[in-house]
Amino acid sequence: MISRLINSSIISISSTALSVFFGALGGYYLSRNKSTLARILFVLVGIALYLPYQAVIIPLVIVIAKAKLALTYWGMILSYLILNIPLAAVLMGTFFLSFPRELEEAAEVDGASKAQIFFRIVTPVSLPAYASVAIIIFTQVWNEFFLALTLSSPRTQTVQVVMAEAKGTTLVLYNLQMAAALMAVAVPLVIFILLGRYFIQGILAGALKG
Repeated sequence: MISRLINSSIISISSTALSVFFGALGGYYLSRNKSTLARILFVLVGIALYLPYQAVIIPLVIVIAKAKLALTYWGMILSYLILNIPLAAVLMGTFFLSFPRELEEAAEVDGASKAQIFFRIVTPVSLPAYASVAIIIFTQVWNEFFLALTLSSPRTQTVQVVMAEAKGTTLVLYNLQMAAALMAVAVPLVIFILLGRYFIQGILAGALKG
């Protein structure tokens, strides 16, 4: 069980960090670019959120297999990135639409580049959005079962697959299942406790005052 918790932690944390990073970059571009192409991309990315895993599992497995990443950590991480980056991009892009433009304009006047504005101005002020998106994606990846069952090997098996196997065929050991469930929810609970405080921090409240 401990090794499965480690597997889930590696896959979930890596997928969450990369999804939030690339999703923030994509969301910032889509929220700031006013071209027709950017607006179409925003809509298409939003539509992609409603695609069920079952609709993309076959092409996803083919892509992972051709990349020679099948049954590996990176294969599972790449699969979750493909499915969660659109979600992160839409959520972060929606937040950036309400971001005070005056902060960016002031930085541009001081000679800051687009990259400097994003990483030094936008990102620090957007920590509540980053935390919210990270919690959502981490919870989804941690609790995901279908892809974990399909794409994992005994070496990369996640805790959710083990939880399903804990149910016996002829005898139900509730004490064993409850112990496994408690261990499975411990890591997400810690992540939520660590990041949950950013939900109530009004970083943007006084950003333009003074």
